[in-house]
Amino acid sequence: MKFLKTRKAAALALVLAVAFATLYGSHRSLNSWRSMYEANNYLVLKDLQTRVNVCQNLCTVAGRYLPEDDPARMKVEGTLRMLDPQGDPHGGEPGNYKRLSEQAQELIAVLETQPLTAQDAKYVSGFQAQLESLDFTIAHDDYNQMARRYNEEDLGSFPANVLAPLTGVGPLPIYE
Repeated sequence: MKFLKTRKAAALALVLAVAFATLYGSHRSLNSWRSMYEANNYLVLKDLQTRVNVCQNLCTVAGRYLPEDDPARMKVEGTLRMLDPQGDPHGGEPGNYKRLSEQAQELIAVLETQPLTAQDAKYVSGFQAQLESLDFTIAHDDYNQMARRYNEEDLGSFPANVLAPLTGVGPLPIYE
């Protein structure tokens, strides 16, 4: 008990209090900024979910013409399962959404070589146009610019670049 009444104990308590306050304050500030930016990603998430829905519809059409073990169809279906296990667009990594779009384009190219009915050919060309439109919209959304700014300027500058990893605050996802 004598140690608690010494100057060393007081200095140690002060250092611990300052360290805790710095980490706690940094965590709250960085998460506050992050939440402000995340509040603007609802349109991107809506577009990502639309991309998933279009690819699910594409797989339905592909199921009429391609066998279950077709490589292009299997890639899209596998990525869909990985991205959207419970119907939550937050569940996927940003790169997986880009990969899904690329794989869907491959599947569309395979389907275009098949003798499709007129209605299914119309669906496939509509899916392709919709995916291209969604890709452009997502890549140019304001959220992506804000997320880049947060990741590069806010988290990339001192002292945030030191404190963010210590407090568990990571970069925002960028969807392209």
